[in-house]
Amino acid sequence: MVCGGFKCSRNTLCLINTVFMMVGLLFVGIAAYGKGFGIISSLSLVGGIISVGILLFIIGLIGVIGALRHHQVLLFFYMAVMVPMFVIELAVSCACLALPESQELNLLKASWQHANRTREDVQNNLHCCGFTNTTESPECAQKHPNFPRCLDVLSGSLDVVLRAAGITGLLFSFLELLSLWLTQRYRNMKDPLTRSGAFL
Repeated sequence: MVCGGFKCSRNTLCLINTVFMMVGLLFVGIAAYGKGFGIISSLSLVGGIISVGILLFIIGLIGVIGALRHHQVLLFFYMAVMVPMFVIELAVSCACLALPESQELNLLKASWQHANRTREDVQNNLHCCGFTNTTESPECAQKHPNFPRCLDVLSGSLDVVLRAAGITGLLFSFLELLSLWLTQRYRNMKDPLTRSGAFL
């Protein structure tokens, strides 16, 4: 059959949702690696990354099962979950790309003040002390008097990280949009292997 038919739509949906499942497993693996090797010590951060990974894996699994079985209820549930995910991801991606430098610094400052365990991880892994001044962290300044302040280290890389996250999020959100369109279309198709008079 030509692409766009029943079989092609089913296979494309399975492929897209397999990508979602693999990305979910990647998130879980990254969180476990970060925790296991002491890169991330904050349990809330690790838990958040693992939760997102598991959620993405489950959504991908529902999409694959719904596509393979042409299951109307699973495909509807899949679409109902994907719509808010698409909207949130698109909004966050656009915010990452459009954030001005002054707001980036405010975001960094607010994050620095509220994340005690993550602050220690940043200082250890990026070899810096304090945020705006090295004396803000006396223990770190005593151990490593030559370390620069973390603002200098983070401000250079934050813009690159936000741009990369924004572009990746946009690409992923368009993949979700394609998946939504295909799912809606696939739900209304008739399986060519069923009887011609069967009700869809």
